[in-house]
Amino acid sequence: MVVWVQEQTAGGDHWVNKGEYHDGFHVVVKSTKAGSVYLVPSGTPRDENSIRLAAVGSADVTAADAETVIAIAPRETKLTHGERYVLYAVDQKGVVSLPTSTVFTVDLEGPVSEDAETKAGGWEETAMMNEPSSGGAAAVLPNGEILVAGGSIKKTVEMYDPSREKWTQLEDMGVPRYGPAAAVLPDGKVLVVGGDPEGRGSFLKSTEVYNPESDSWTAGIPMGTERFKPVAVTLEDGRILVAGGFSGKGVQKSAEIFDPETEEWSSAANMNTGREGAGAVLLSTGEVLVMGGIGPADQQLTSAELYDPASDSWTYASDMNVKRYKPSAVALVNGKVLVVGGISERSAEMYDPRTDTWEYTVPLSDMRLEGVAAPLPDGRVLVAGGFDRSGELATAEIYTPHLQVTLLFAEDVALIRDLDDIKGMIGYSVDGGPFKSLGRDDAVQFSANKLVITLDILPNGSAVQVKLGEAIVEDEAGNPNEELLTEELRY
Repeated sequence: MVVWVQEQTAGGDHWVNKGEYHDGFHVVVKSTKAGSVYLVPSGTPRDENSIRLAAVGSADVTAADAETVIAIAPRETKLTHGERYVLYAVDQKGVVSLPTSTVFTVDLEGPVSEDAETKAGGWEETAMMNEPSSGGAAAVLPNGEILVAGGSIKKTVEMYDPSREKWTQLEDMGVPRYGPAAAVLPDGKVLVVGGDPEGRGSFLKSTEVYNPESDSWTAGIPMGTERFKPVAVTLEDGRILVAGGFSGKGVQKSAEIFDPETEEWSSAANMNTGREGAGAVLLSTGEVLVMGGIGPADQQLTSAELYDPASDSWTYASDMNVKRYKPSAVALVNGKVLVVGGISERSAEMYDPRTDTWEYTVPLSDMRLEGVAAPLPDGRVLVAGGFDRSGELATAEIYTPHLQVTLLFAEDVALIRDLDDIKGMIGYSVDGGPFKSLGRDDAVQFSANKLVITLDILPNGSAVQVKLGEAIVEDEAGNPNEELLTEELRY
C-alpha cells in the first residue's frame, strides 16, 4: 500500500503526485525550473552523485512549468518496506534544491500468502479394477505402471496406469495362480512364482516371466520348493529372494534365491519363523523386511524379521501392533514401510527401520484381505482388490503418506536463499506444541508463486501450523516477505 501526499512544494518548485500502486504508478512533476528530478529515499545525502545513485525514479524537466512524469514500476524498482521517499531537483547548473516533504511512503505487506492449501495424508478412492480379484501378486513395471497377476484361481492379468488412473487387461498367464508372488527382473521383465492353480492344494514350483514390451508370458525356471502364498523381493544386486509360503510339508521357513544371470535357483538361509501369507519389502539398507502371515501352528503373527543378503542371515525386528495374515506392504520413498490390512483389519501402520518401531496411521476405507499393494511414481501407494465380508473386491485406494502444505503468494516471487537454507527457516507445530525446524525427511519445492512443504508426519487427525521465517522470498520489486504464520490446518 502507498500513502500519497496530494501536493508538496519546496524550493520554489511545485510537485503534484498522482497514480496508484498496482503494476506501477507515476509522479507528475511541474517545476519552475528546467533540469532533472529524482525520487530518492528520505535521508539521501544532498549531493548530486549520491542522489543519482539512490534514485528509484527520475525524469528530465525540459522547461519551466512543463508537466513531467516520473514512472515508478515496482516490479523493476527495489522499493523498501517502511521507507519514505522524497523529490530532489537538480537544475542545469547542478544546484540541488531542498527535498520535498514526503512524496510517498511505502507500507508493503510483502509478498504475503493469499491462502494455504493442504493435501492431507490418508486414503482416497481411485479407479476400480476390471474384475474383482484376491490373492494375486503385484509388481511395478519400469515405466511406473503396476501389474497385478493371478489371484482368485485365475490366470488373468491387469495393469494400472497411474497417469490416467485406469486399469487395462493384459495377456493371461499360462496357468491360473491363486497365492503367487511376483518380483521385477533387472531387464524389466516380471517373474511370477508359485501359487495354486485349482484351490485344491496342488501347489506350484513353476514360474512364469512377463515381457512388458511384447505383452507375453513364457515359462520360467521352476523353484526348488512348491510354494503357496510366499513372498518375493528383488534384491539390490538384481537377484530375487523367495521365502516362506505353504507346501505339502506345511508352512515353510525355507528361502531360495533366483540369479537371473545364471538362471538358477539356490538355497538361502531359513527364516526364524515359518510364514504363509506374509508381507515383504526391500529396505533402503538393502535388507528385506518380512512381516506377519500364519505360522506353523496356524496362528496369525505379529512378528517381523530382517534378511541380510550380505551375510545370508535372518534377525528378528520388533513386532507389529496387530496380527496380520496376508497384509499388503510397500516401502516408501523416505525409507519407512507401510503395512495395511489382513484378516478383519482395516488398520494400517508404519515401520521405521532407523528406530525399529511401528506407528499407526490412517486406516483403510474398507477391510481388505489378500489385496495387492505397490508404490506409485509420485511416492503414493496403490492398494487394490482383496476381499471383505461381502466377498471379493474390485475397489482400489491410494494412500498419501505425508501432509503437504502449499503456500500461495499474492504474486510471483523469487527465492532469496537456496532451498537447503530455507528448510532451516521454516517451522511447524503439531497440536499447539513448540515450533521446530524442518527435518531431513521433510521436503521443500518452489515454483513461481508457490512454496510446497511436505512434512514427514503421518496423517492422524492432528492440527498443524507452519511458520515461514522472514526474508525467504521477495517480489519482483525486491520486497522481502515478513514473518508469516499460516492458519491452523487439519490433517
